[in-house]
Amino acid sequence: MENIEIKERQGDSLEYGIFEECIKLLENPVGATMEIGVRDGFGSKVIIDAWRKIRPGDSLVHIGLDPYGNIDYNGADNLKKVKYDYTNDMRQDMLIYMSKFYPEFHFVNLDDTEFFTKFVNGYPIYKEEKIMIKYYDLVHLDGPHDTDSVIKEMKWFLPRAADKCCIVLDDCQAFDLDKVQVEAESYQCLDNPKNCKFKLNYVGERKAVFTNFSVDKEMTD
Repeated sequence: MENIEIKERQGDSLEYGIFEECIKLLENPVGATMEIGVRDGFGSKVIIDAWRKIRPGDSLVHIGLDPYGNIDYNGADNLKKVKYDYTNDMRQDMLIYMSKFYPEFHFVNLDDTEFFTKFVNGYPIYKEEKIMIKYYDLVHLDGPHDTDSVIKEMKWFLPRAADKCCIVLDDCQAFDLDKVQVEAESYQCLDNPKNCKFKLNYVGERKAVFTNFSVDKEMTD
């Protein structure tokens, strides 16, 4: 059988160290994280690596969501319906790498709207028994970067936040962060009212972080 080359992952953004800072702040996490917009897998790799380093021995389910297929993509408010070469070949290359090194990784080949509709009551994981993933400790929104899409994703995750949850937005200069902040901080939910009260706690060159708990230390890369 022909040997398959395992290539290292490459990030297309900055401030990936923020994931480690976020995980350091978690207390009694449920053990579930998610990334929308997996690309070649680097973001998911960094999240899992950070979890392993900060919480060794604690189990993790990390969900990676991406449709691939080189479909039209909104890279910013002023850059919509563009193809970025997020192809099915990239998906296969990502899966080869992540399946070899990261058993915590669970890939979902859907776009955000499809996932939100199909798994409104939780995402099933099968490991000796059926486990429903309903709440998240850390979410990385690195999918479409237009304001409307980011707000839609934020509103879906806010009521699904664990007791302490960080939501990290990538490419925060690509959309109207002020509008996202207003929508997030004014959002009201009945199912999880305590945990869905989020505040913007960090804005960097490329990433912004919302948390549903107060942060006493500066979040830095």
